[in-house]
Amino acid sequence: MTKKEIASKIFYQIIGLVILSFGVTGIIVTNLGAGSFDAFNVFFSELIHTQPGTTTFLTSAIMAIILALIKKEPKILISMLVALLTGVFINGWIEVFTLLLNLESSSSIMKNLWFSIPFYLISMIITALGAVMLIVTKSIMSSYDEVTLYLGSKLGSYKKGKIALDGAFLILAVILGLISKTLFTQINFFTVFVVITLGPIINFMLDQYNKKKGDRNVTK
Repeated sequence: MTKKEIASKIFYQIIGLVILSFGVTGIIVTNLGAGSFDAFNVFFSELIHTQPGTTTFLTSAIMAIILALIKKEPKILISMLVALLTGVFINGWIEVFTLLLNLESSSSIMKNLWFSIPFYLISMIITALGAVMLIVTKSIMSSYDEVTLYLGSKLGSYKKGKIALDGAFLILAVILGLISKTLFTQINFFTVFVVITLGPIINFMLDQYNKKKGDRNVTK
C-alpha cells in the first residue's frame, strides 16, 4: 500500500467516524431511546459525571484490552485509537448540539416531539451513512465490532454474536439507568426501533453502493 493510499484510508476513516458520531450523538440528545451500547455509555457518564464520548472510549478501551488478552493479539489494541477519535467526536458534537439547540434549557426545541422525532430519524440515517463509509473503505474496526466477531466465531454466526453483545449491554444499560434514575431517557420504544431498523438501513445503503459500483465498472 502506497503512502497516498494510506493517507486516503486514514482520511476516509476520520470522515466516516465524524459522520457516524454525529448520528449517534443526534440520537442520544433526543432522549427518545438509543442503542444498548450508547445507552450504557450515557448512563455510565451520568454516574461518573463526565461526557458520553469519554465513557464510550473507556468502555471500548476495556473491551479491546480484554479481547487482546484473550486472543493474545496485541494488534486489536489499535481499535483503541478508533475509540478515542469516536469519543472525541461525540463529545464535540454534544457541545455543538447543546449550543445550537439550547439543550440545557427546559424550553429547548428538542422537547417538542414534532422536532425530536424527525431529528432522531435523520440521525439514524446519518449513523447508517457513517457506518457504510467505514465498511466500504475497509477501515479499522472498533473494539465493539472486534468483540462481536469474536463472539460470533464462538456462537456460530455474526448475528448471534451481535445479539449476545447487544443483549449484554442492554442489561447493563437498564441497571445503570435504574441507578441513575434516568432509564427512560435512553431505553425506550425507540431503542427497539433503532435495533430493528438500523441494520436493514445499512444493508440497503451497502446494496445501493455495490450496485452503483457495479454499474460504473460495466460502463468502463
